[in-house]
Amino acid sequence: MLDLEGIAKNFAQQRDMPIVNRRRDFQSKKNRLSLVYFGRNHQRLILKKRFLPELDISESKLVYHNTGQDLHFSILYGCLHDYLNLLENNPDDFCQDFQGILLHHFNDLQDKVKPTHLVTDQVKSVEYQELVPLLNSLYPATKHI
Repeated sequence: MLDLEGIAKNFAQQRDMPIVNRRRDFQSKKNRLSLVYFGRNHQRLILKKRFLPELDISESKLVYHNTGQDLHFSILYGCLHDYLNLLENNPDDFCQDFQGILLHHFNDLQDKVKPTHLVTDQVKSVEYQELVPLLNSLYPATKHI
């Protein structure tokens, strides 16, 4: 079973994202996707996908803290439907729960906000192993043949 650092490194390697190591953490970037892992006693994983490369706007951001086992997320409302579709056929229980949270926000805010509205929330008591199927669904690795 992988720890949070291993999950972060595997995620980057599966997407051919170069890893830049620092003292107790590392970062990885490729195209619109960036990942930062902070080690030490309070491990943290930050994953962002930029909306447009020329703009400094994230279409989504996930932040996981191992101390409280909290997953904080923000997704542009205009991109929410895409993220719901990415989770559609994933049988994993946590992915289905996360999809339910996104669907609640989608339905609750429909016709009330602009596509640029940032939907933010958090999920408590998330085991870091539950992140693997979620990250793989939301940010799939694409291999070119």
